[in-house]
Amino acid sequence: MRVAMWGLKGGVGTTSLVAMLGDALSQLGESVLLIDLNPSDVLRLHFGIPYSDACGWALTHATEGDAWSGQAYHIKDELFVLPYGRHGNVPTTMRRSSLEGEAFWARAVERLGNEYSWVIFDLPSGGEDYLALRQPGALDVMVARPDIVSDVLLVQCPLMPGTRLLVNQHEPMYRLESDVLLSWQHHYGSRILPVRIGQDESIHEALGHKMPATSYLPASAGAHDMLSLATWCIAQRGVQS
Repeated sequence: MRVAMWGLKGGVGTTSLVAMLGDALSQLGESVLLIDLNPSDVLRLHFGIPYSDACGWALTHATEGDAWSGQAYHIKDELFVLPYGRHGNVPTTMRRSSLEGEAFWARAVERLGNEYSWVIFDLPSGGEDYLALRQPGALDVMVARPDIVSDVLLVQCPLMPGTRLLVNQHEPMYRLESDVLLSWQHHYGSRILPVRIGQDESIHEALGHKMPATSYLPASAGAHDMLSLATWCIAQRGVQS
């Protein structure tokens, strides 16, 4: 099954959630491939893959074609990560034509879907890129924190009919956040996922140790929230197929 996860804006923790979701699904016995589609190439940091290692799908696909799939790292049983990598000296024209093509990933995801139970894409924020990966047949998940800026941006955001909203970094003690969330529940109703990820410092601490919190601090509130989300995703598999 395919999951396209993207942030309403930058800095809402999307990449951390992608890492945790993939890790949680693998803990539940699911085979998972995580793919970083962000040129910042930071998903690798959650799994101890050195940033000094520029290997990844982007440069390899531009220079060697289908060999890009061999750049995936085997993290542990049932969990693989495909970093973005760095372009190096690849011409800009080549990058745009081969690295950002919707048709390329639409074809690639068909093959990957036969190899893994879950293919989870970490998409750029804003919801304007890789629209084909968010089409029916995928879980299209937008990540947002319930704050004023997000409340304004959400009205202008290109939501698809199946787009779901995952609330992250929610702190119930802050009245303003609770008011924003109440407004979202009124206006977006069933789009909001039944699982929310609370504000949890252990998620940031885990990144400092180059691990997702679901493995580094499995007893943390964030890890429990993510295991609940992973369980919900598995339940949706039959609905989306």
